[in-house]
Amino acid sequence: MGHREIDASHSLEECTDPSRAIVSEESRVLMELKLASGTGCRKCALTSNDCYNCVYQGVIHGAIAAIMIIGPEPVIDKMTSWMKMEGIQIEAKGEALSSQEIEHLRQLTLDWFARRVSWGDEGVSGLVPAFNRLDRWTEAFGRGVKLPDWL
Repeated sequence: MGHREIDASHSLEECTDPSRAIVSEESRVLMELKLASGTGCRKCALTSNDCYNCVYQGVIHGAIAAIMIIGPEPVIDKMTSWMKMEGIQIEAKGEALSSQEIEHLRQLTLDWFARRVSWGDEGVSGLVPAFNRLDRWTEAFGRGVKLPDWL
């Protein structure tokens, strides 16, 4: 597996990666999730105390979509392991997942992102801790930190 340069300094609109259209679509899907009641702003996913008129609208959604679709493979593997620890599992009949299994896993993932979780002393959607971990893992990967050692 080759090392892929990570450039998080540009917006989704400025992105030139060939997967940009897929990332944009998945970001839109995340923004349209029906989040658990009282878990934060629908537009930016932050708590009402942190929203600040949606200055970060779409940032969390776009980052999660980008990392999950084109992010470094070790980070995606780490996310998959965390999701499995949290109870998201799918039985694959072989090496590759069928289209039905992929859609089932996608729906489980979306439900997992929309659920209410504790974050410090607040209730937030699963998007917040997912963004936090994906951001930290991607940054660590970019610095060469071995991800299997920590979650």
